[in-house]
Amino acid sequence: MVSSHSLEAICEWNVLEEESYSDYKFVKISINSNISSLSFAKFKTAHGGHCKFANLLKSKVQALRNLISNSSNEEELNEITRTIQLEIHKTCKQRDVSKRVEAKIESTTKLFRKKRAVFKKAVKRAQRGSWRLLCTQTQTSYGTPYRPALKAYKPPSDIFQIIENSEKGTATELGLKILQKLYPKIAPRAAQIKPHQTLLEEEKFSQQEIDDIFKKIPDGKAPGYDGIDNIIVKVIFNSFPSLLLDFFNKCLELKCFPDPLKIGLVILFHKTGKEEQNIKSYRPISLLPTLGKLLEKLLLQRFNFQLKTKQLQHPLQYGFREERSADDALLHVTSLPEQARRQAKHAMLIPLDISGAFDSLQYSSIRDRFASPLSSPTLAKRFLTH
Repeated sequence: MVSSHSLEAICEWNVLEEESYSDYKFVKISINSNISSLSFAKFKTAHGGHCKFANLLKSKVQALRNLISNSSNEEELNEITRTIQLEIHKTCKQRDVSKRVEAKIESTTKLFRKKRAVFKKAVKRAQRGSWRLLCTQTQTSYGTPYRPALKAYKPPSDIFQIIENSEKGTATELGLKILQKLYPKIAPRAAQIKPHQTLLEEEKFSQQEIDDIFKKIPDGKAPGYDGIDNIIVKVIFNSFPSLLLDFFNKCLELKCFPDPLKIGLVILFHKTGKEEQNIKSYRPISLLPTLGKLLEKLLLQRFNFQLKTKQLQHPLQYGFREERSADDALLHVTSLPEQARRQAKHAMLIPLDISGAFDSLQYSSIRDRFASPLSSPTLAKRFLTH
């Protein structure tokens, strides 16, 4: 799918002189583009087939567990991670994606489904009727109905064509330039860990820790490049909990965050009102593999537990904290003027907004903050380092 903006720059056309039985001459359009589109798998896991998926994967679980148990270094763990992703991907292709047929349905459920179908038809009829009425009552051809109906859509290939006006290079070079500007590299500092510090052995992840994570993750999140979404991982955990437990504990044992779980799909969304030619006018969203996000949540869960029990966080920090929100911060800020008024003092509010603060984050500073072996898992430090 391409837009007219892309076709204008890369296509050529000419009128064919060949005779035909038509009253018109044919126009030949040649599109000259070296941009290749990548496709990633996305399975219809919401439609069922979960039991068949579990049965197909059952014969491979023990072999995967043996591979995990026998791994002894980072390279082997990376290869095992790719193998797990590949086996899950193959099994998803084999499973039946059709909806499950329930053997027995209660009368109330049947009545609910009939009423819901009637309601959906009524909603669709009302939507189409209101849209038809809006289009027939408009006075200008390019009025209100025109803008939402023909809203500009820019596929990734079109973004490259827009940026080419100010940046030169191939699609790969333009993609690297975009990533470098959105995620600038900062020279890391050497870790300031005292020589006499020794790393303590970290406790293995328990079944309860992983179970607490799975209770909180939603089903409708977009998967990463491997196509493995939360529904698939939940089926694996419910059917073979030891597989994921062994994998995460092996990552903890080797103090390694597997490289395949660091690969993300970067999706760009244009910010309304910003210049299209400026790379900073696009908001990047990174889609990461689900297994990697689960490992991050396990580490974060231990982080929060240690920070809370040892009181390492500032009492006025409201962001990225459990049981804290922006409402609490606003309540605290609004209470300060009242407190100053009671004490017959002046109050001044100076807001500070740091543009792109998280894009230029100094991870080495965070790593040094958790330099103590008692403050954070070694795997988390290694993840921040790499």
